[in-house]
Amino acid sequence: MPEIVNTSALQNIEEAFAACDDASPSMIKADHVSMSFNVANQQLNSLKEYAISLFRHELVFKEFKALDDISIDVKKGDVYGILGTNGSGKSTLLKIIAGVLDPTEGSVEINGNIAPLIELGAGFDHELTARENIYLNGSLLGYPKAFIDEHFDEIVDFAEVSSFLDMPLKNYSSGMVARIAFAIATVMVPDILIVDEVLSVGDFMFQQKCEERIQDLINEHGTTVLIVSHSNEQIERLCNKAIWIEKGHTRLIGTAQEVCRIYKALGGHVGSPESEQVIFKTLKSPAIARDIVETISSENRFGLNSKIASIAPRTKAPDTAVITVSDDYHVRLVASSIAASLNGVNIITKENELPDAAFSLLGRIKPSRVIFLERTHAIEESVVKEIETLVGDAAECVVIRDDDIVGLSKRAFEYATRAGATWQRHAFIANDDSIYASSAIASYIYRHSCPVLFGRGAYPLEDETASTLERFGIRDIVLLDCPEHIASDWRLWAQNKGMEIEELLGSTAAQAALNAARWAAGQADKPPARLVVSPQENLSYAYSAIPYAAGVDAVSLVVNHNDLDSMAGLIRYISEYGTQVEKITVIGGEYLFSNVDKDIIAKAVAQAQQQA
Repeated sequence: MPEIVNTSALQNIEEAFAACDDASPSMIKADHVSMSFNVANQQLNSLKEYAISLFRHELVFKEFKALDDISIDVKKGDVYGILGTNGSGKSTLLKIIAGVLDPTEGSVEINGNIAPLIELGAGFDHELTARENIYLNGSLLGYPKAFIDEHFDEIVDFAEVSSFLDMPLKNYSSGMVARIAFAIATVMVPDILIVDEVLSVGDFMFQQKCEERIQDLINEHGTTVLIVSHSNEQIERLCNKAIWIEKGHTRLIGTAQEVCRIYKALGGHVGSPESEQVIFKTLKSPAIARDIVETISSENRFGLNSKIASIAPRTKAPDTAVITVSDDYHVRLVASSIAASLNGVNIITKENELPDAAFSLLGRIKPSRVIFLERTHAIEESVVKEIETLVGDAAECVVIRDDDIVGLSKRAFEYATRAGATWQRHAFIANDDSIYASSAIASYIYRHSCPVLFGRGAYPLEDETASTLERFGIRDIVLLDCPEHIASDWRLWAQNKGMEIEELLGSTAAQAALNAARWAAGQADKPPARLVVSPQENLSYAYSAIPYAAGVDAVSLVVNHNDLDSMAGLIRYISEYGTQVEKITVIGGEYLFSNVDKDIIAKAVAQAQQQA
């Protein structure tokens, strides 16, 4: 089932349209423009088939509405940006304004001559030389031959093709063709310049040159510009006003800075309209919480793992290293549990190579015990040997292997118990589907030295393991997002042992993670002063953050910033528990959490504290 992107307006469009009005004369005015296309319901391969279907009244079309009631007013001197995901109707709107298409409904008023840079290279004959195509394309754009003669050298110099003027265009690269087309189209100073993704073609130097030419037209000649670009930064940098169109509908009109900021947070993201409104209202809030959000990032997951292991607050230096592969999150959850119980850290490695960051971390820690925790043969013997050599003969090296995560978690628990682990109050039961809830609760597990066991139902704990739990006084079992067939077996087991059982469930991964975070917050005597937010789309970062979150006594939250429901869940959580928050640590760089995402988080805290 395809995911549906929201298309309803985020504001009162008429009021927003009026707010953008100023005293300058209008250069482009599109008034309630709609555009529909007829799309055939069947494939017709010949004129004969078409005629037969037409004669039999079997020719059926369905209407596709590319634009639905779009209005814009571009004033003289404006640089007006159009944003939207692919297929949203941006290019269709430009073609209507340029006169290439007639709208199905509404009207467009143009005041001034237009230079439309909609399809660079259209009107070229690839059998002709570049010289011949300059005259051909120029004539199609309406330039007299004398005008082209006068500006020929300027076109050639800008396009940087003087050495290839008499070469057929079919031998040119697409970038060189784009250079010529752009040079021809912008040699004249127009009243209105329409630019459709032109700045995304060619190499970096050419893109920069195009942008400088457009800036010159704006600053030196007062040209009004209408521009479409997938680069949010480009629209924000070049434009003073913008509109966001999504699947033919107007979502937002305003200053370029405001529209780009909101588009970056919401554009193309999926989720419920209710969640989108929560995020939108938070972004629009004037509330400010300065210096409340900090970031911990590194060049890759191995560097982050090493960095956090080094900066995480501890009562004493670690003396145990638990080695796992980086992307086996089930094993890493178990590793965090036994690392906490044995005063250790989880160090991640590649299957066939020890990363430099892991090598350096092991050298700094100098562990007296190394535990290789892995599914069978996940870590190659060469890596095991390299680590054993690095830590030296004085260190105890233990290999715990099992293909099945259920068996591996049990063997790890039993080993840690024999090695002197002191388990605390809760035991956590995970399963193959509970990875998101597990990542959110893992800092609690680490901080309180709680055992983690995996199960798949049918009385997964043997009597020996059960008696071990009882011997350490563990009376509470917490199920992490377990399906009913597993949960029912665990309920029966707990009932027979006289133990209490709790279930952390969620209809979605995001909801399961949020419920786990709520549970952790509820175990504390007071609302948490620290939160650690990790990316759901890169759980390696979330698991590396565990010792830091535990060390600063923070509640962990796992969030997908591209999922509106996940981000709205974070905001709702902060509204419940954020009144005493002093610091939020975001794990991961700009590509995982942008400055806009961090602004949303900070504003959510400020709102919670104002409303308290």
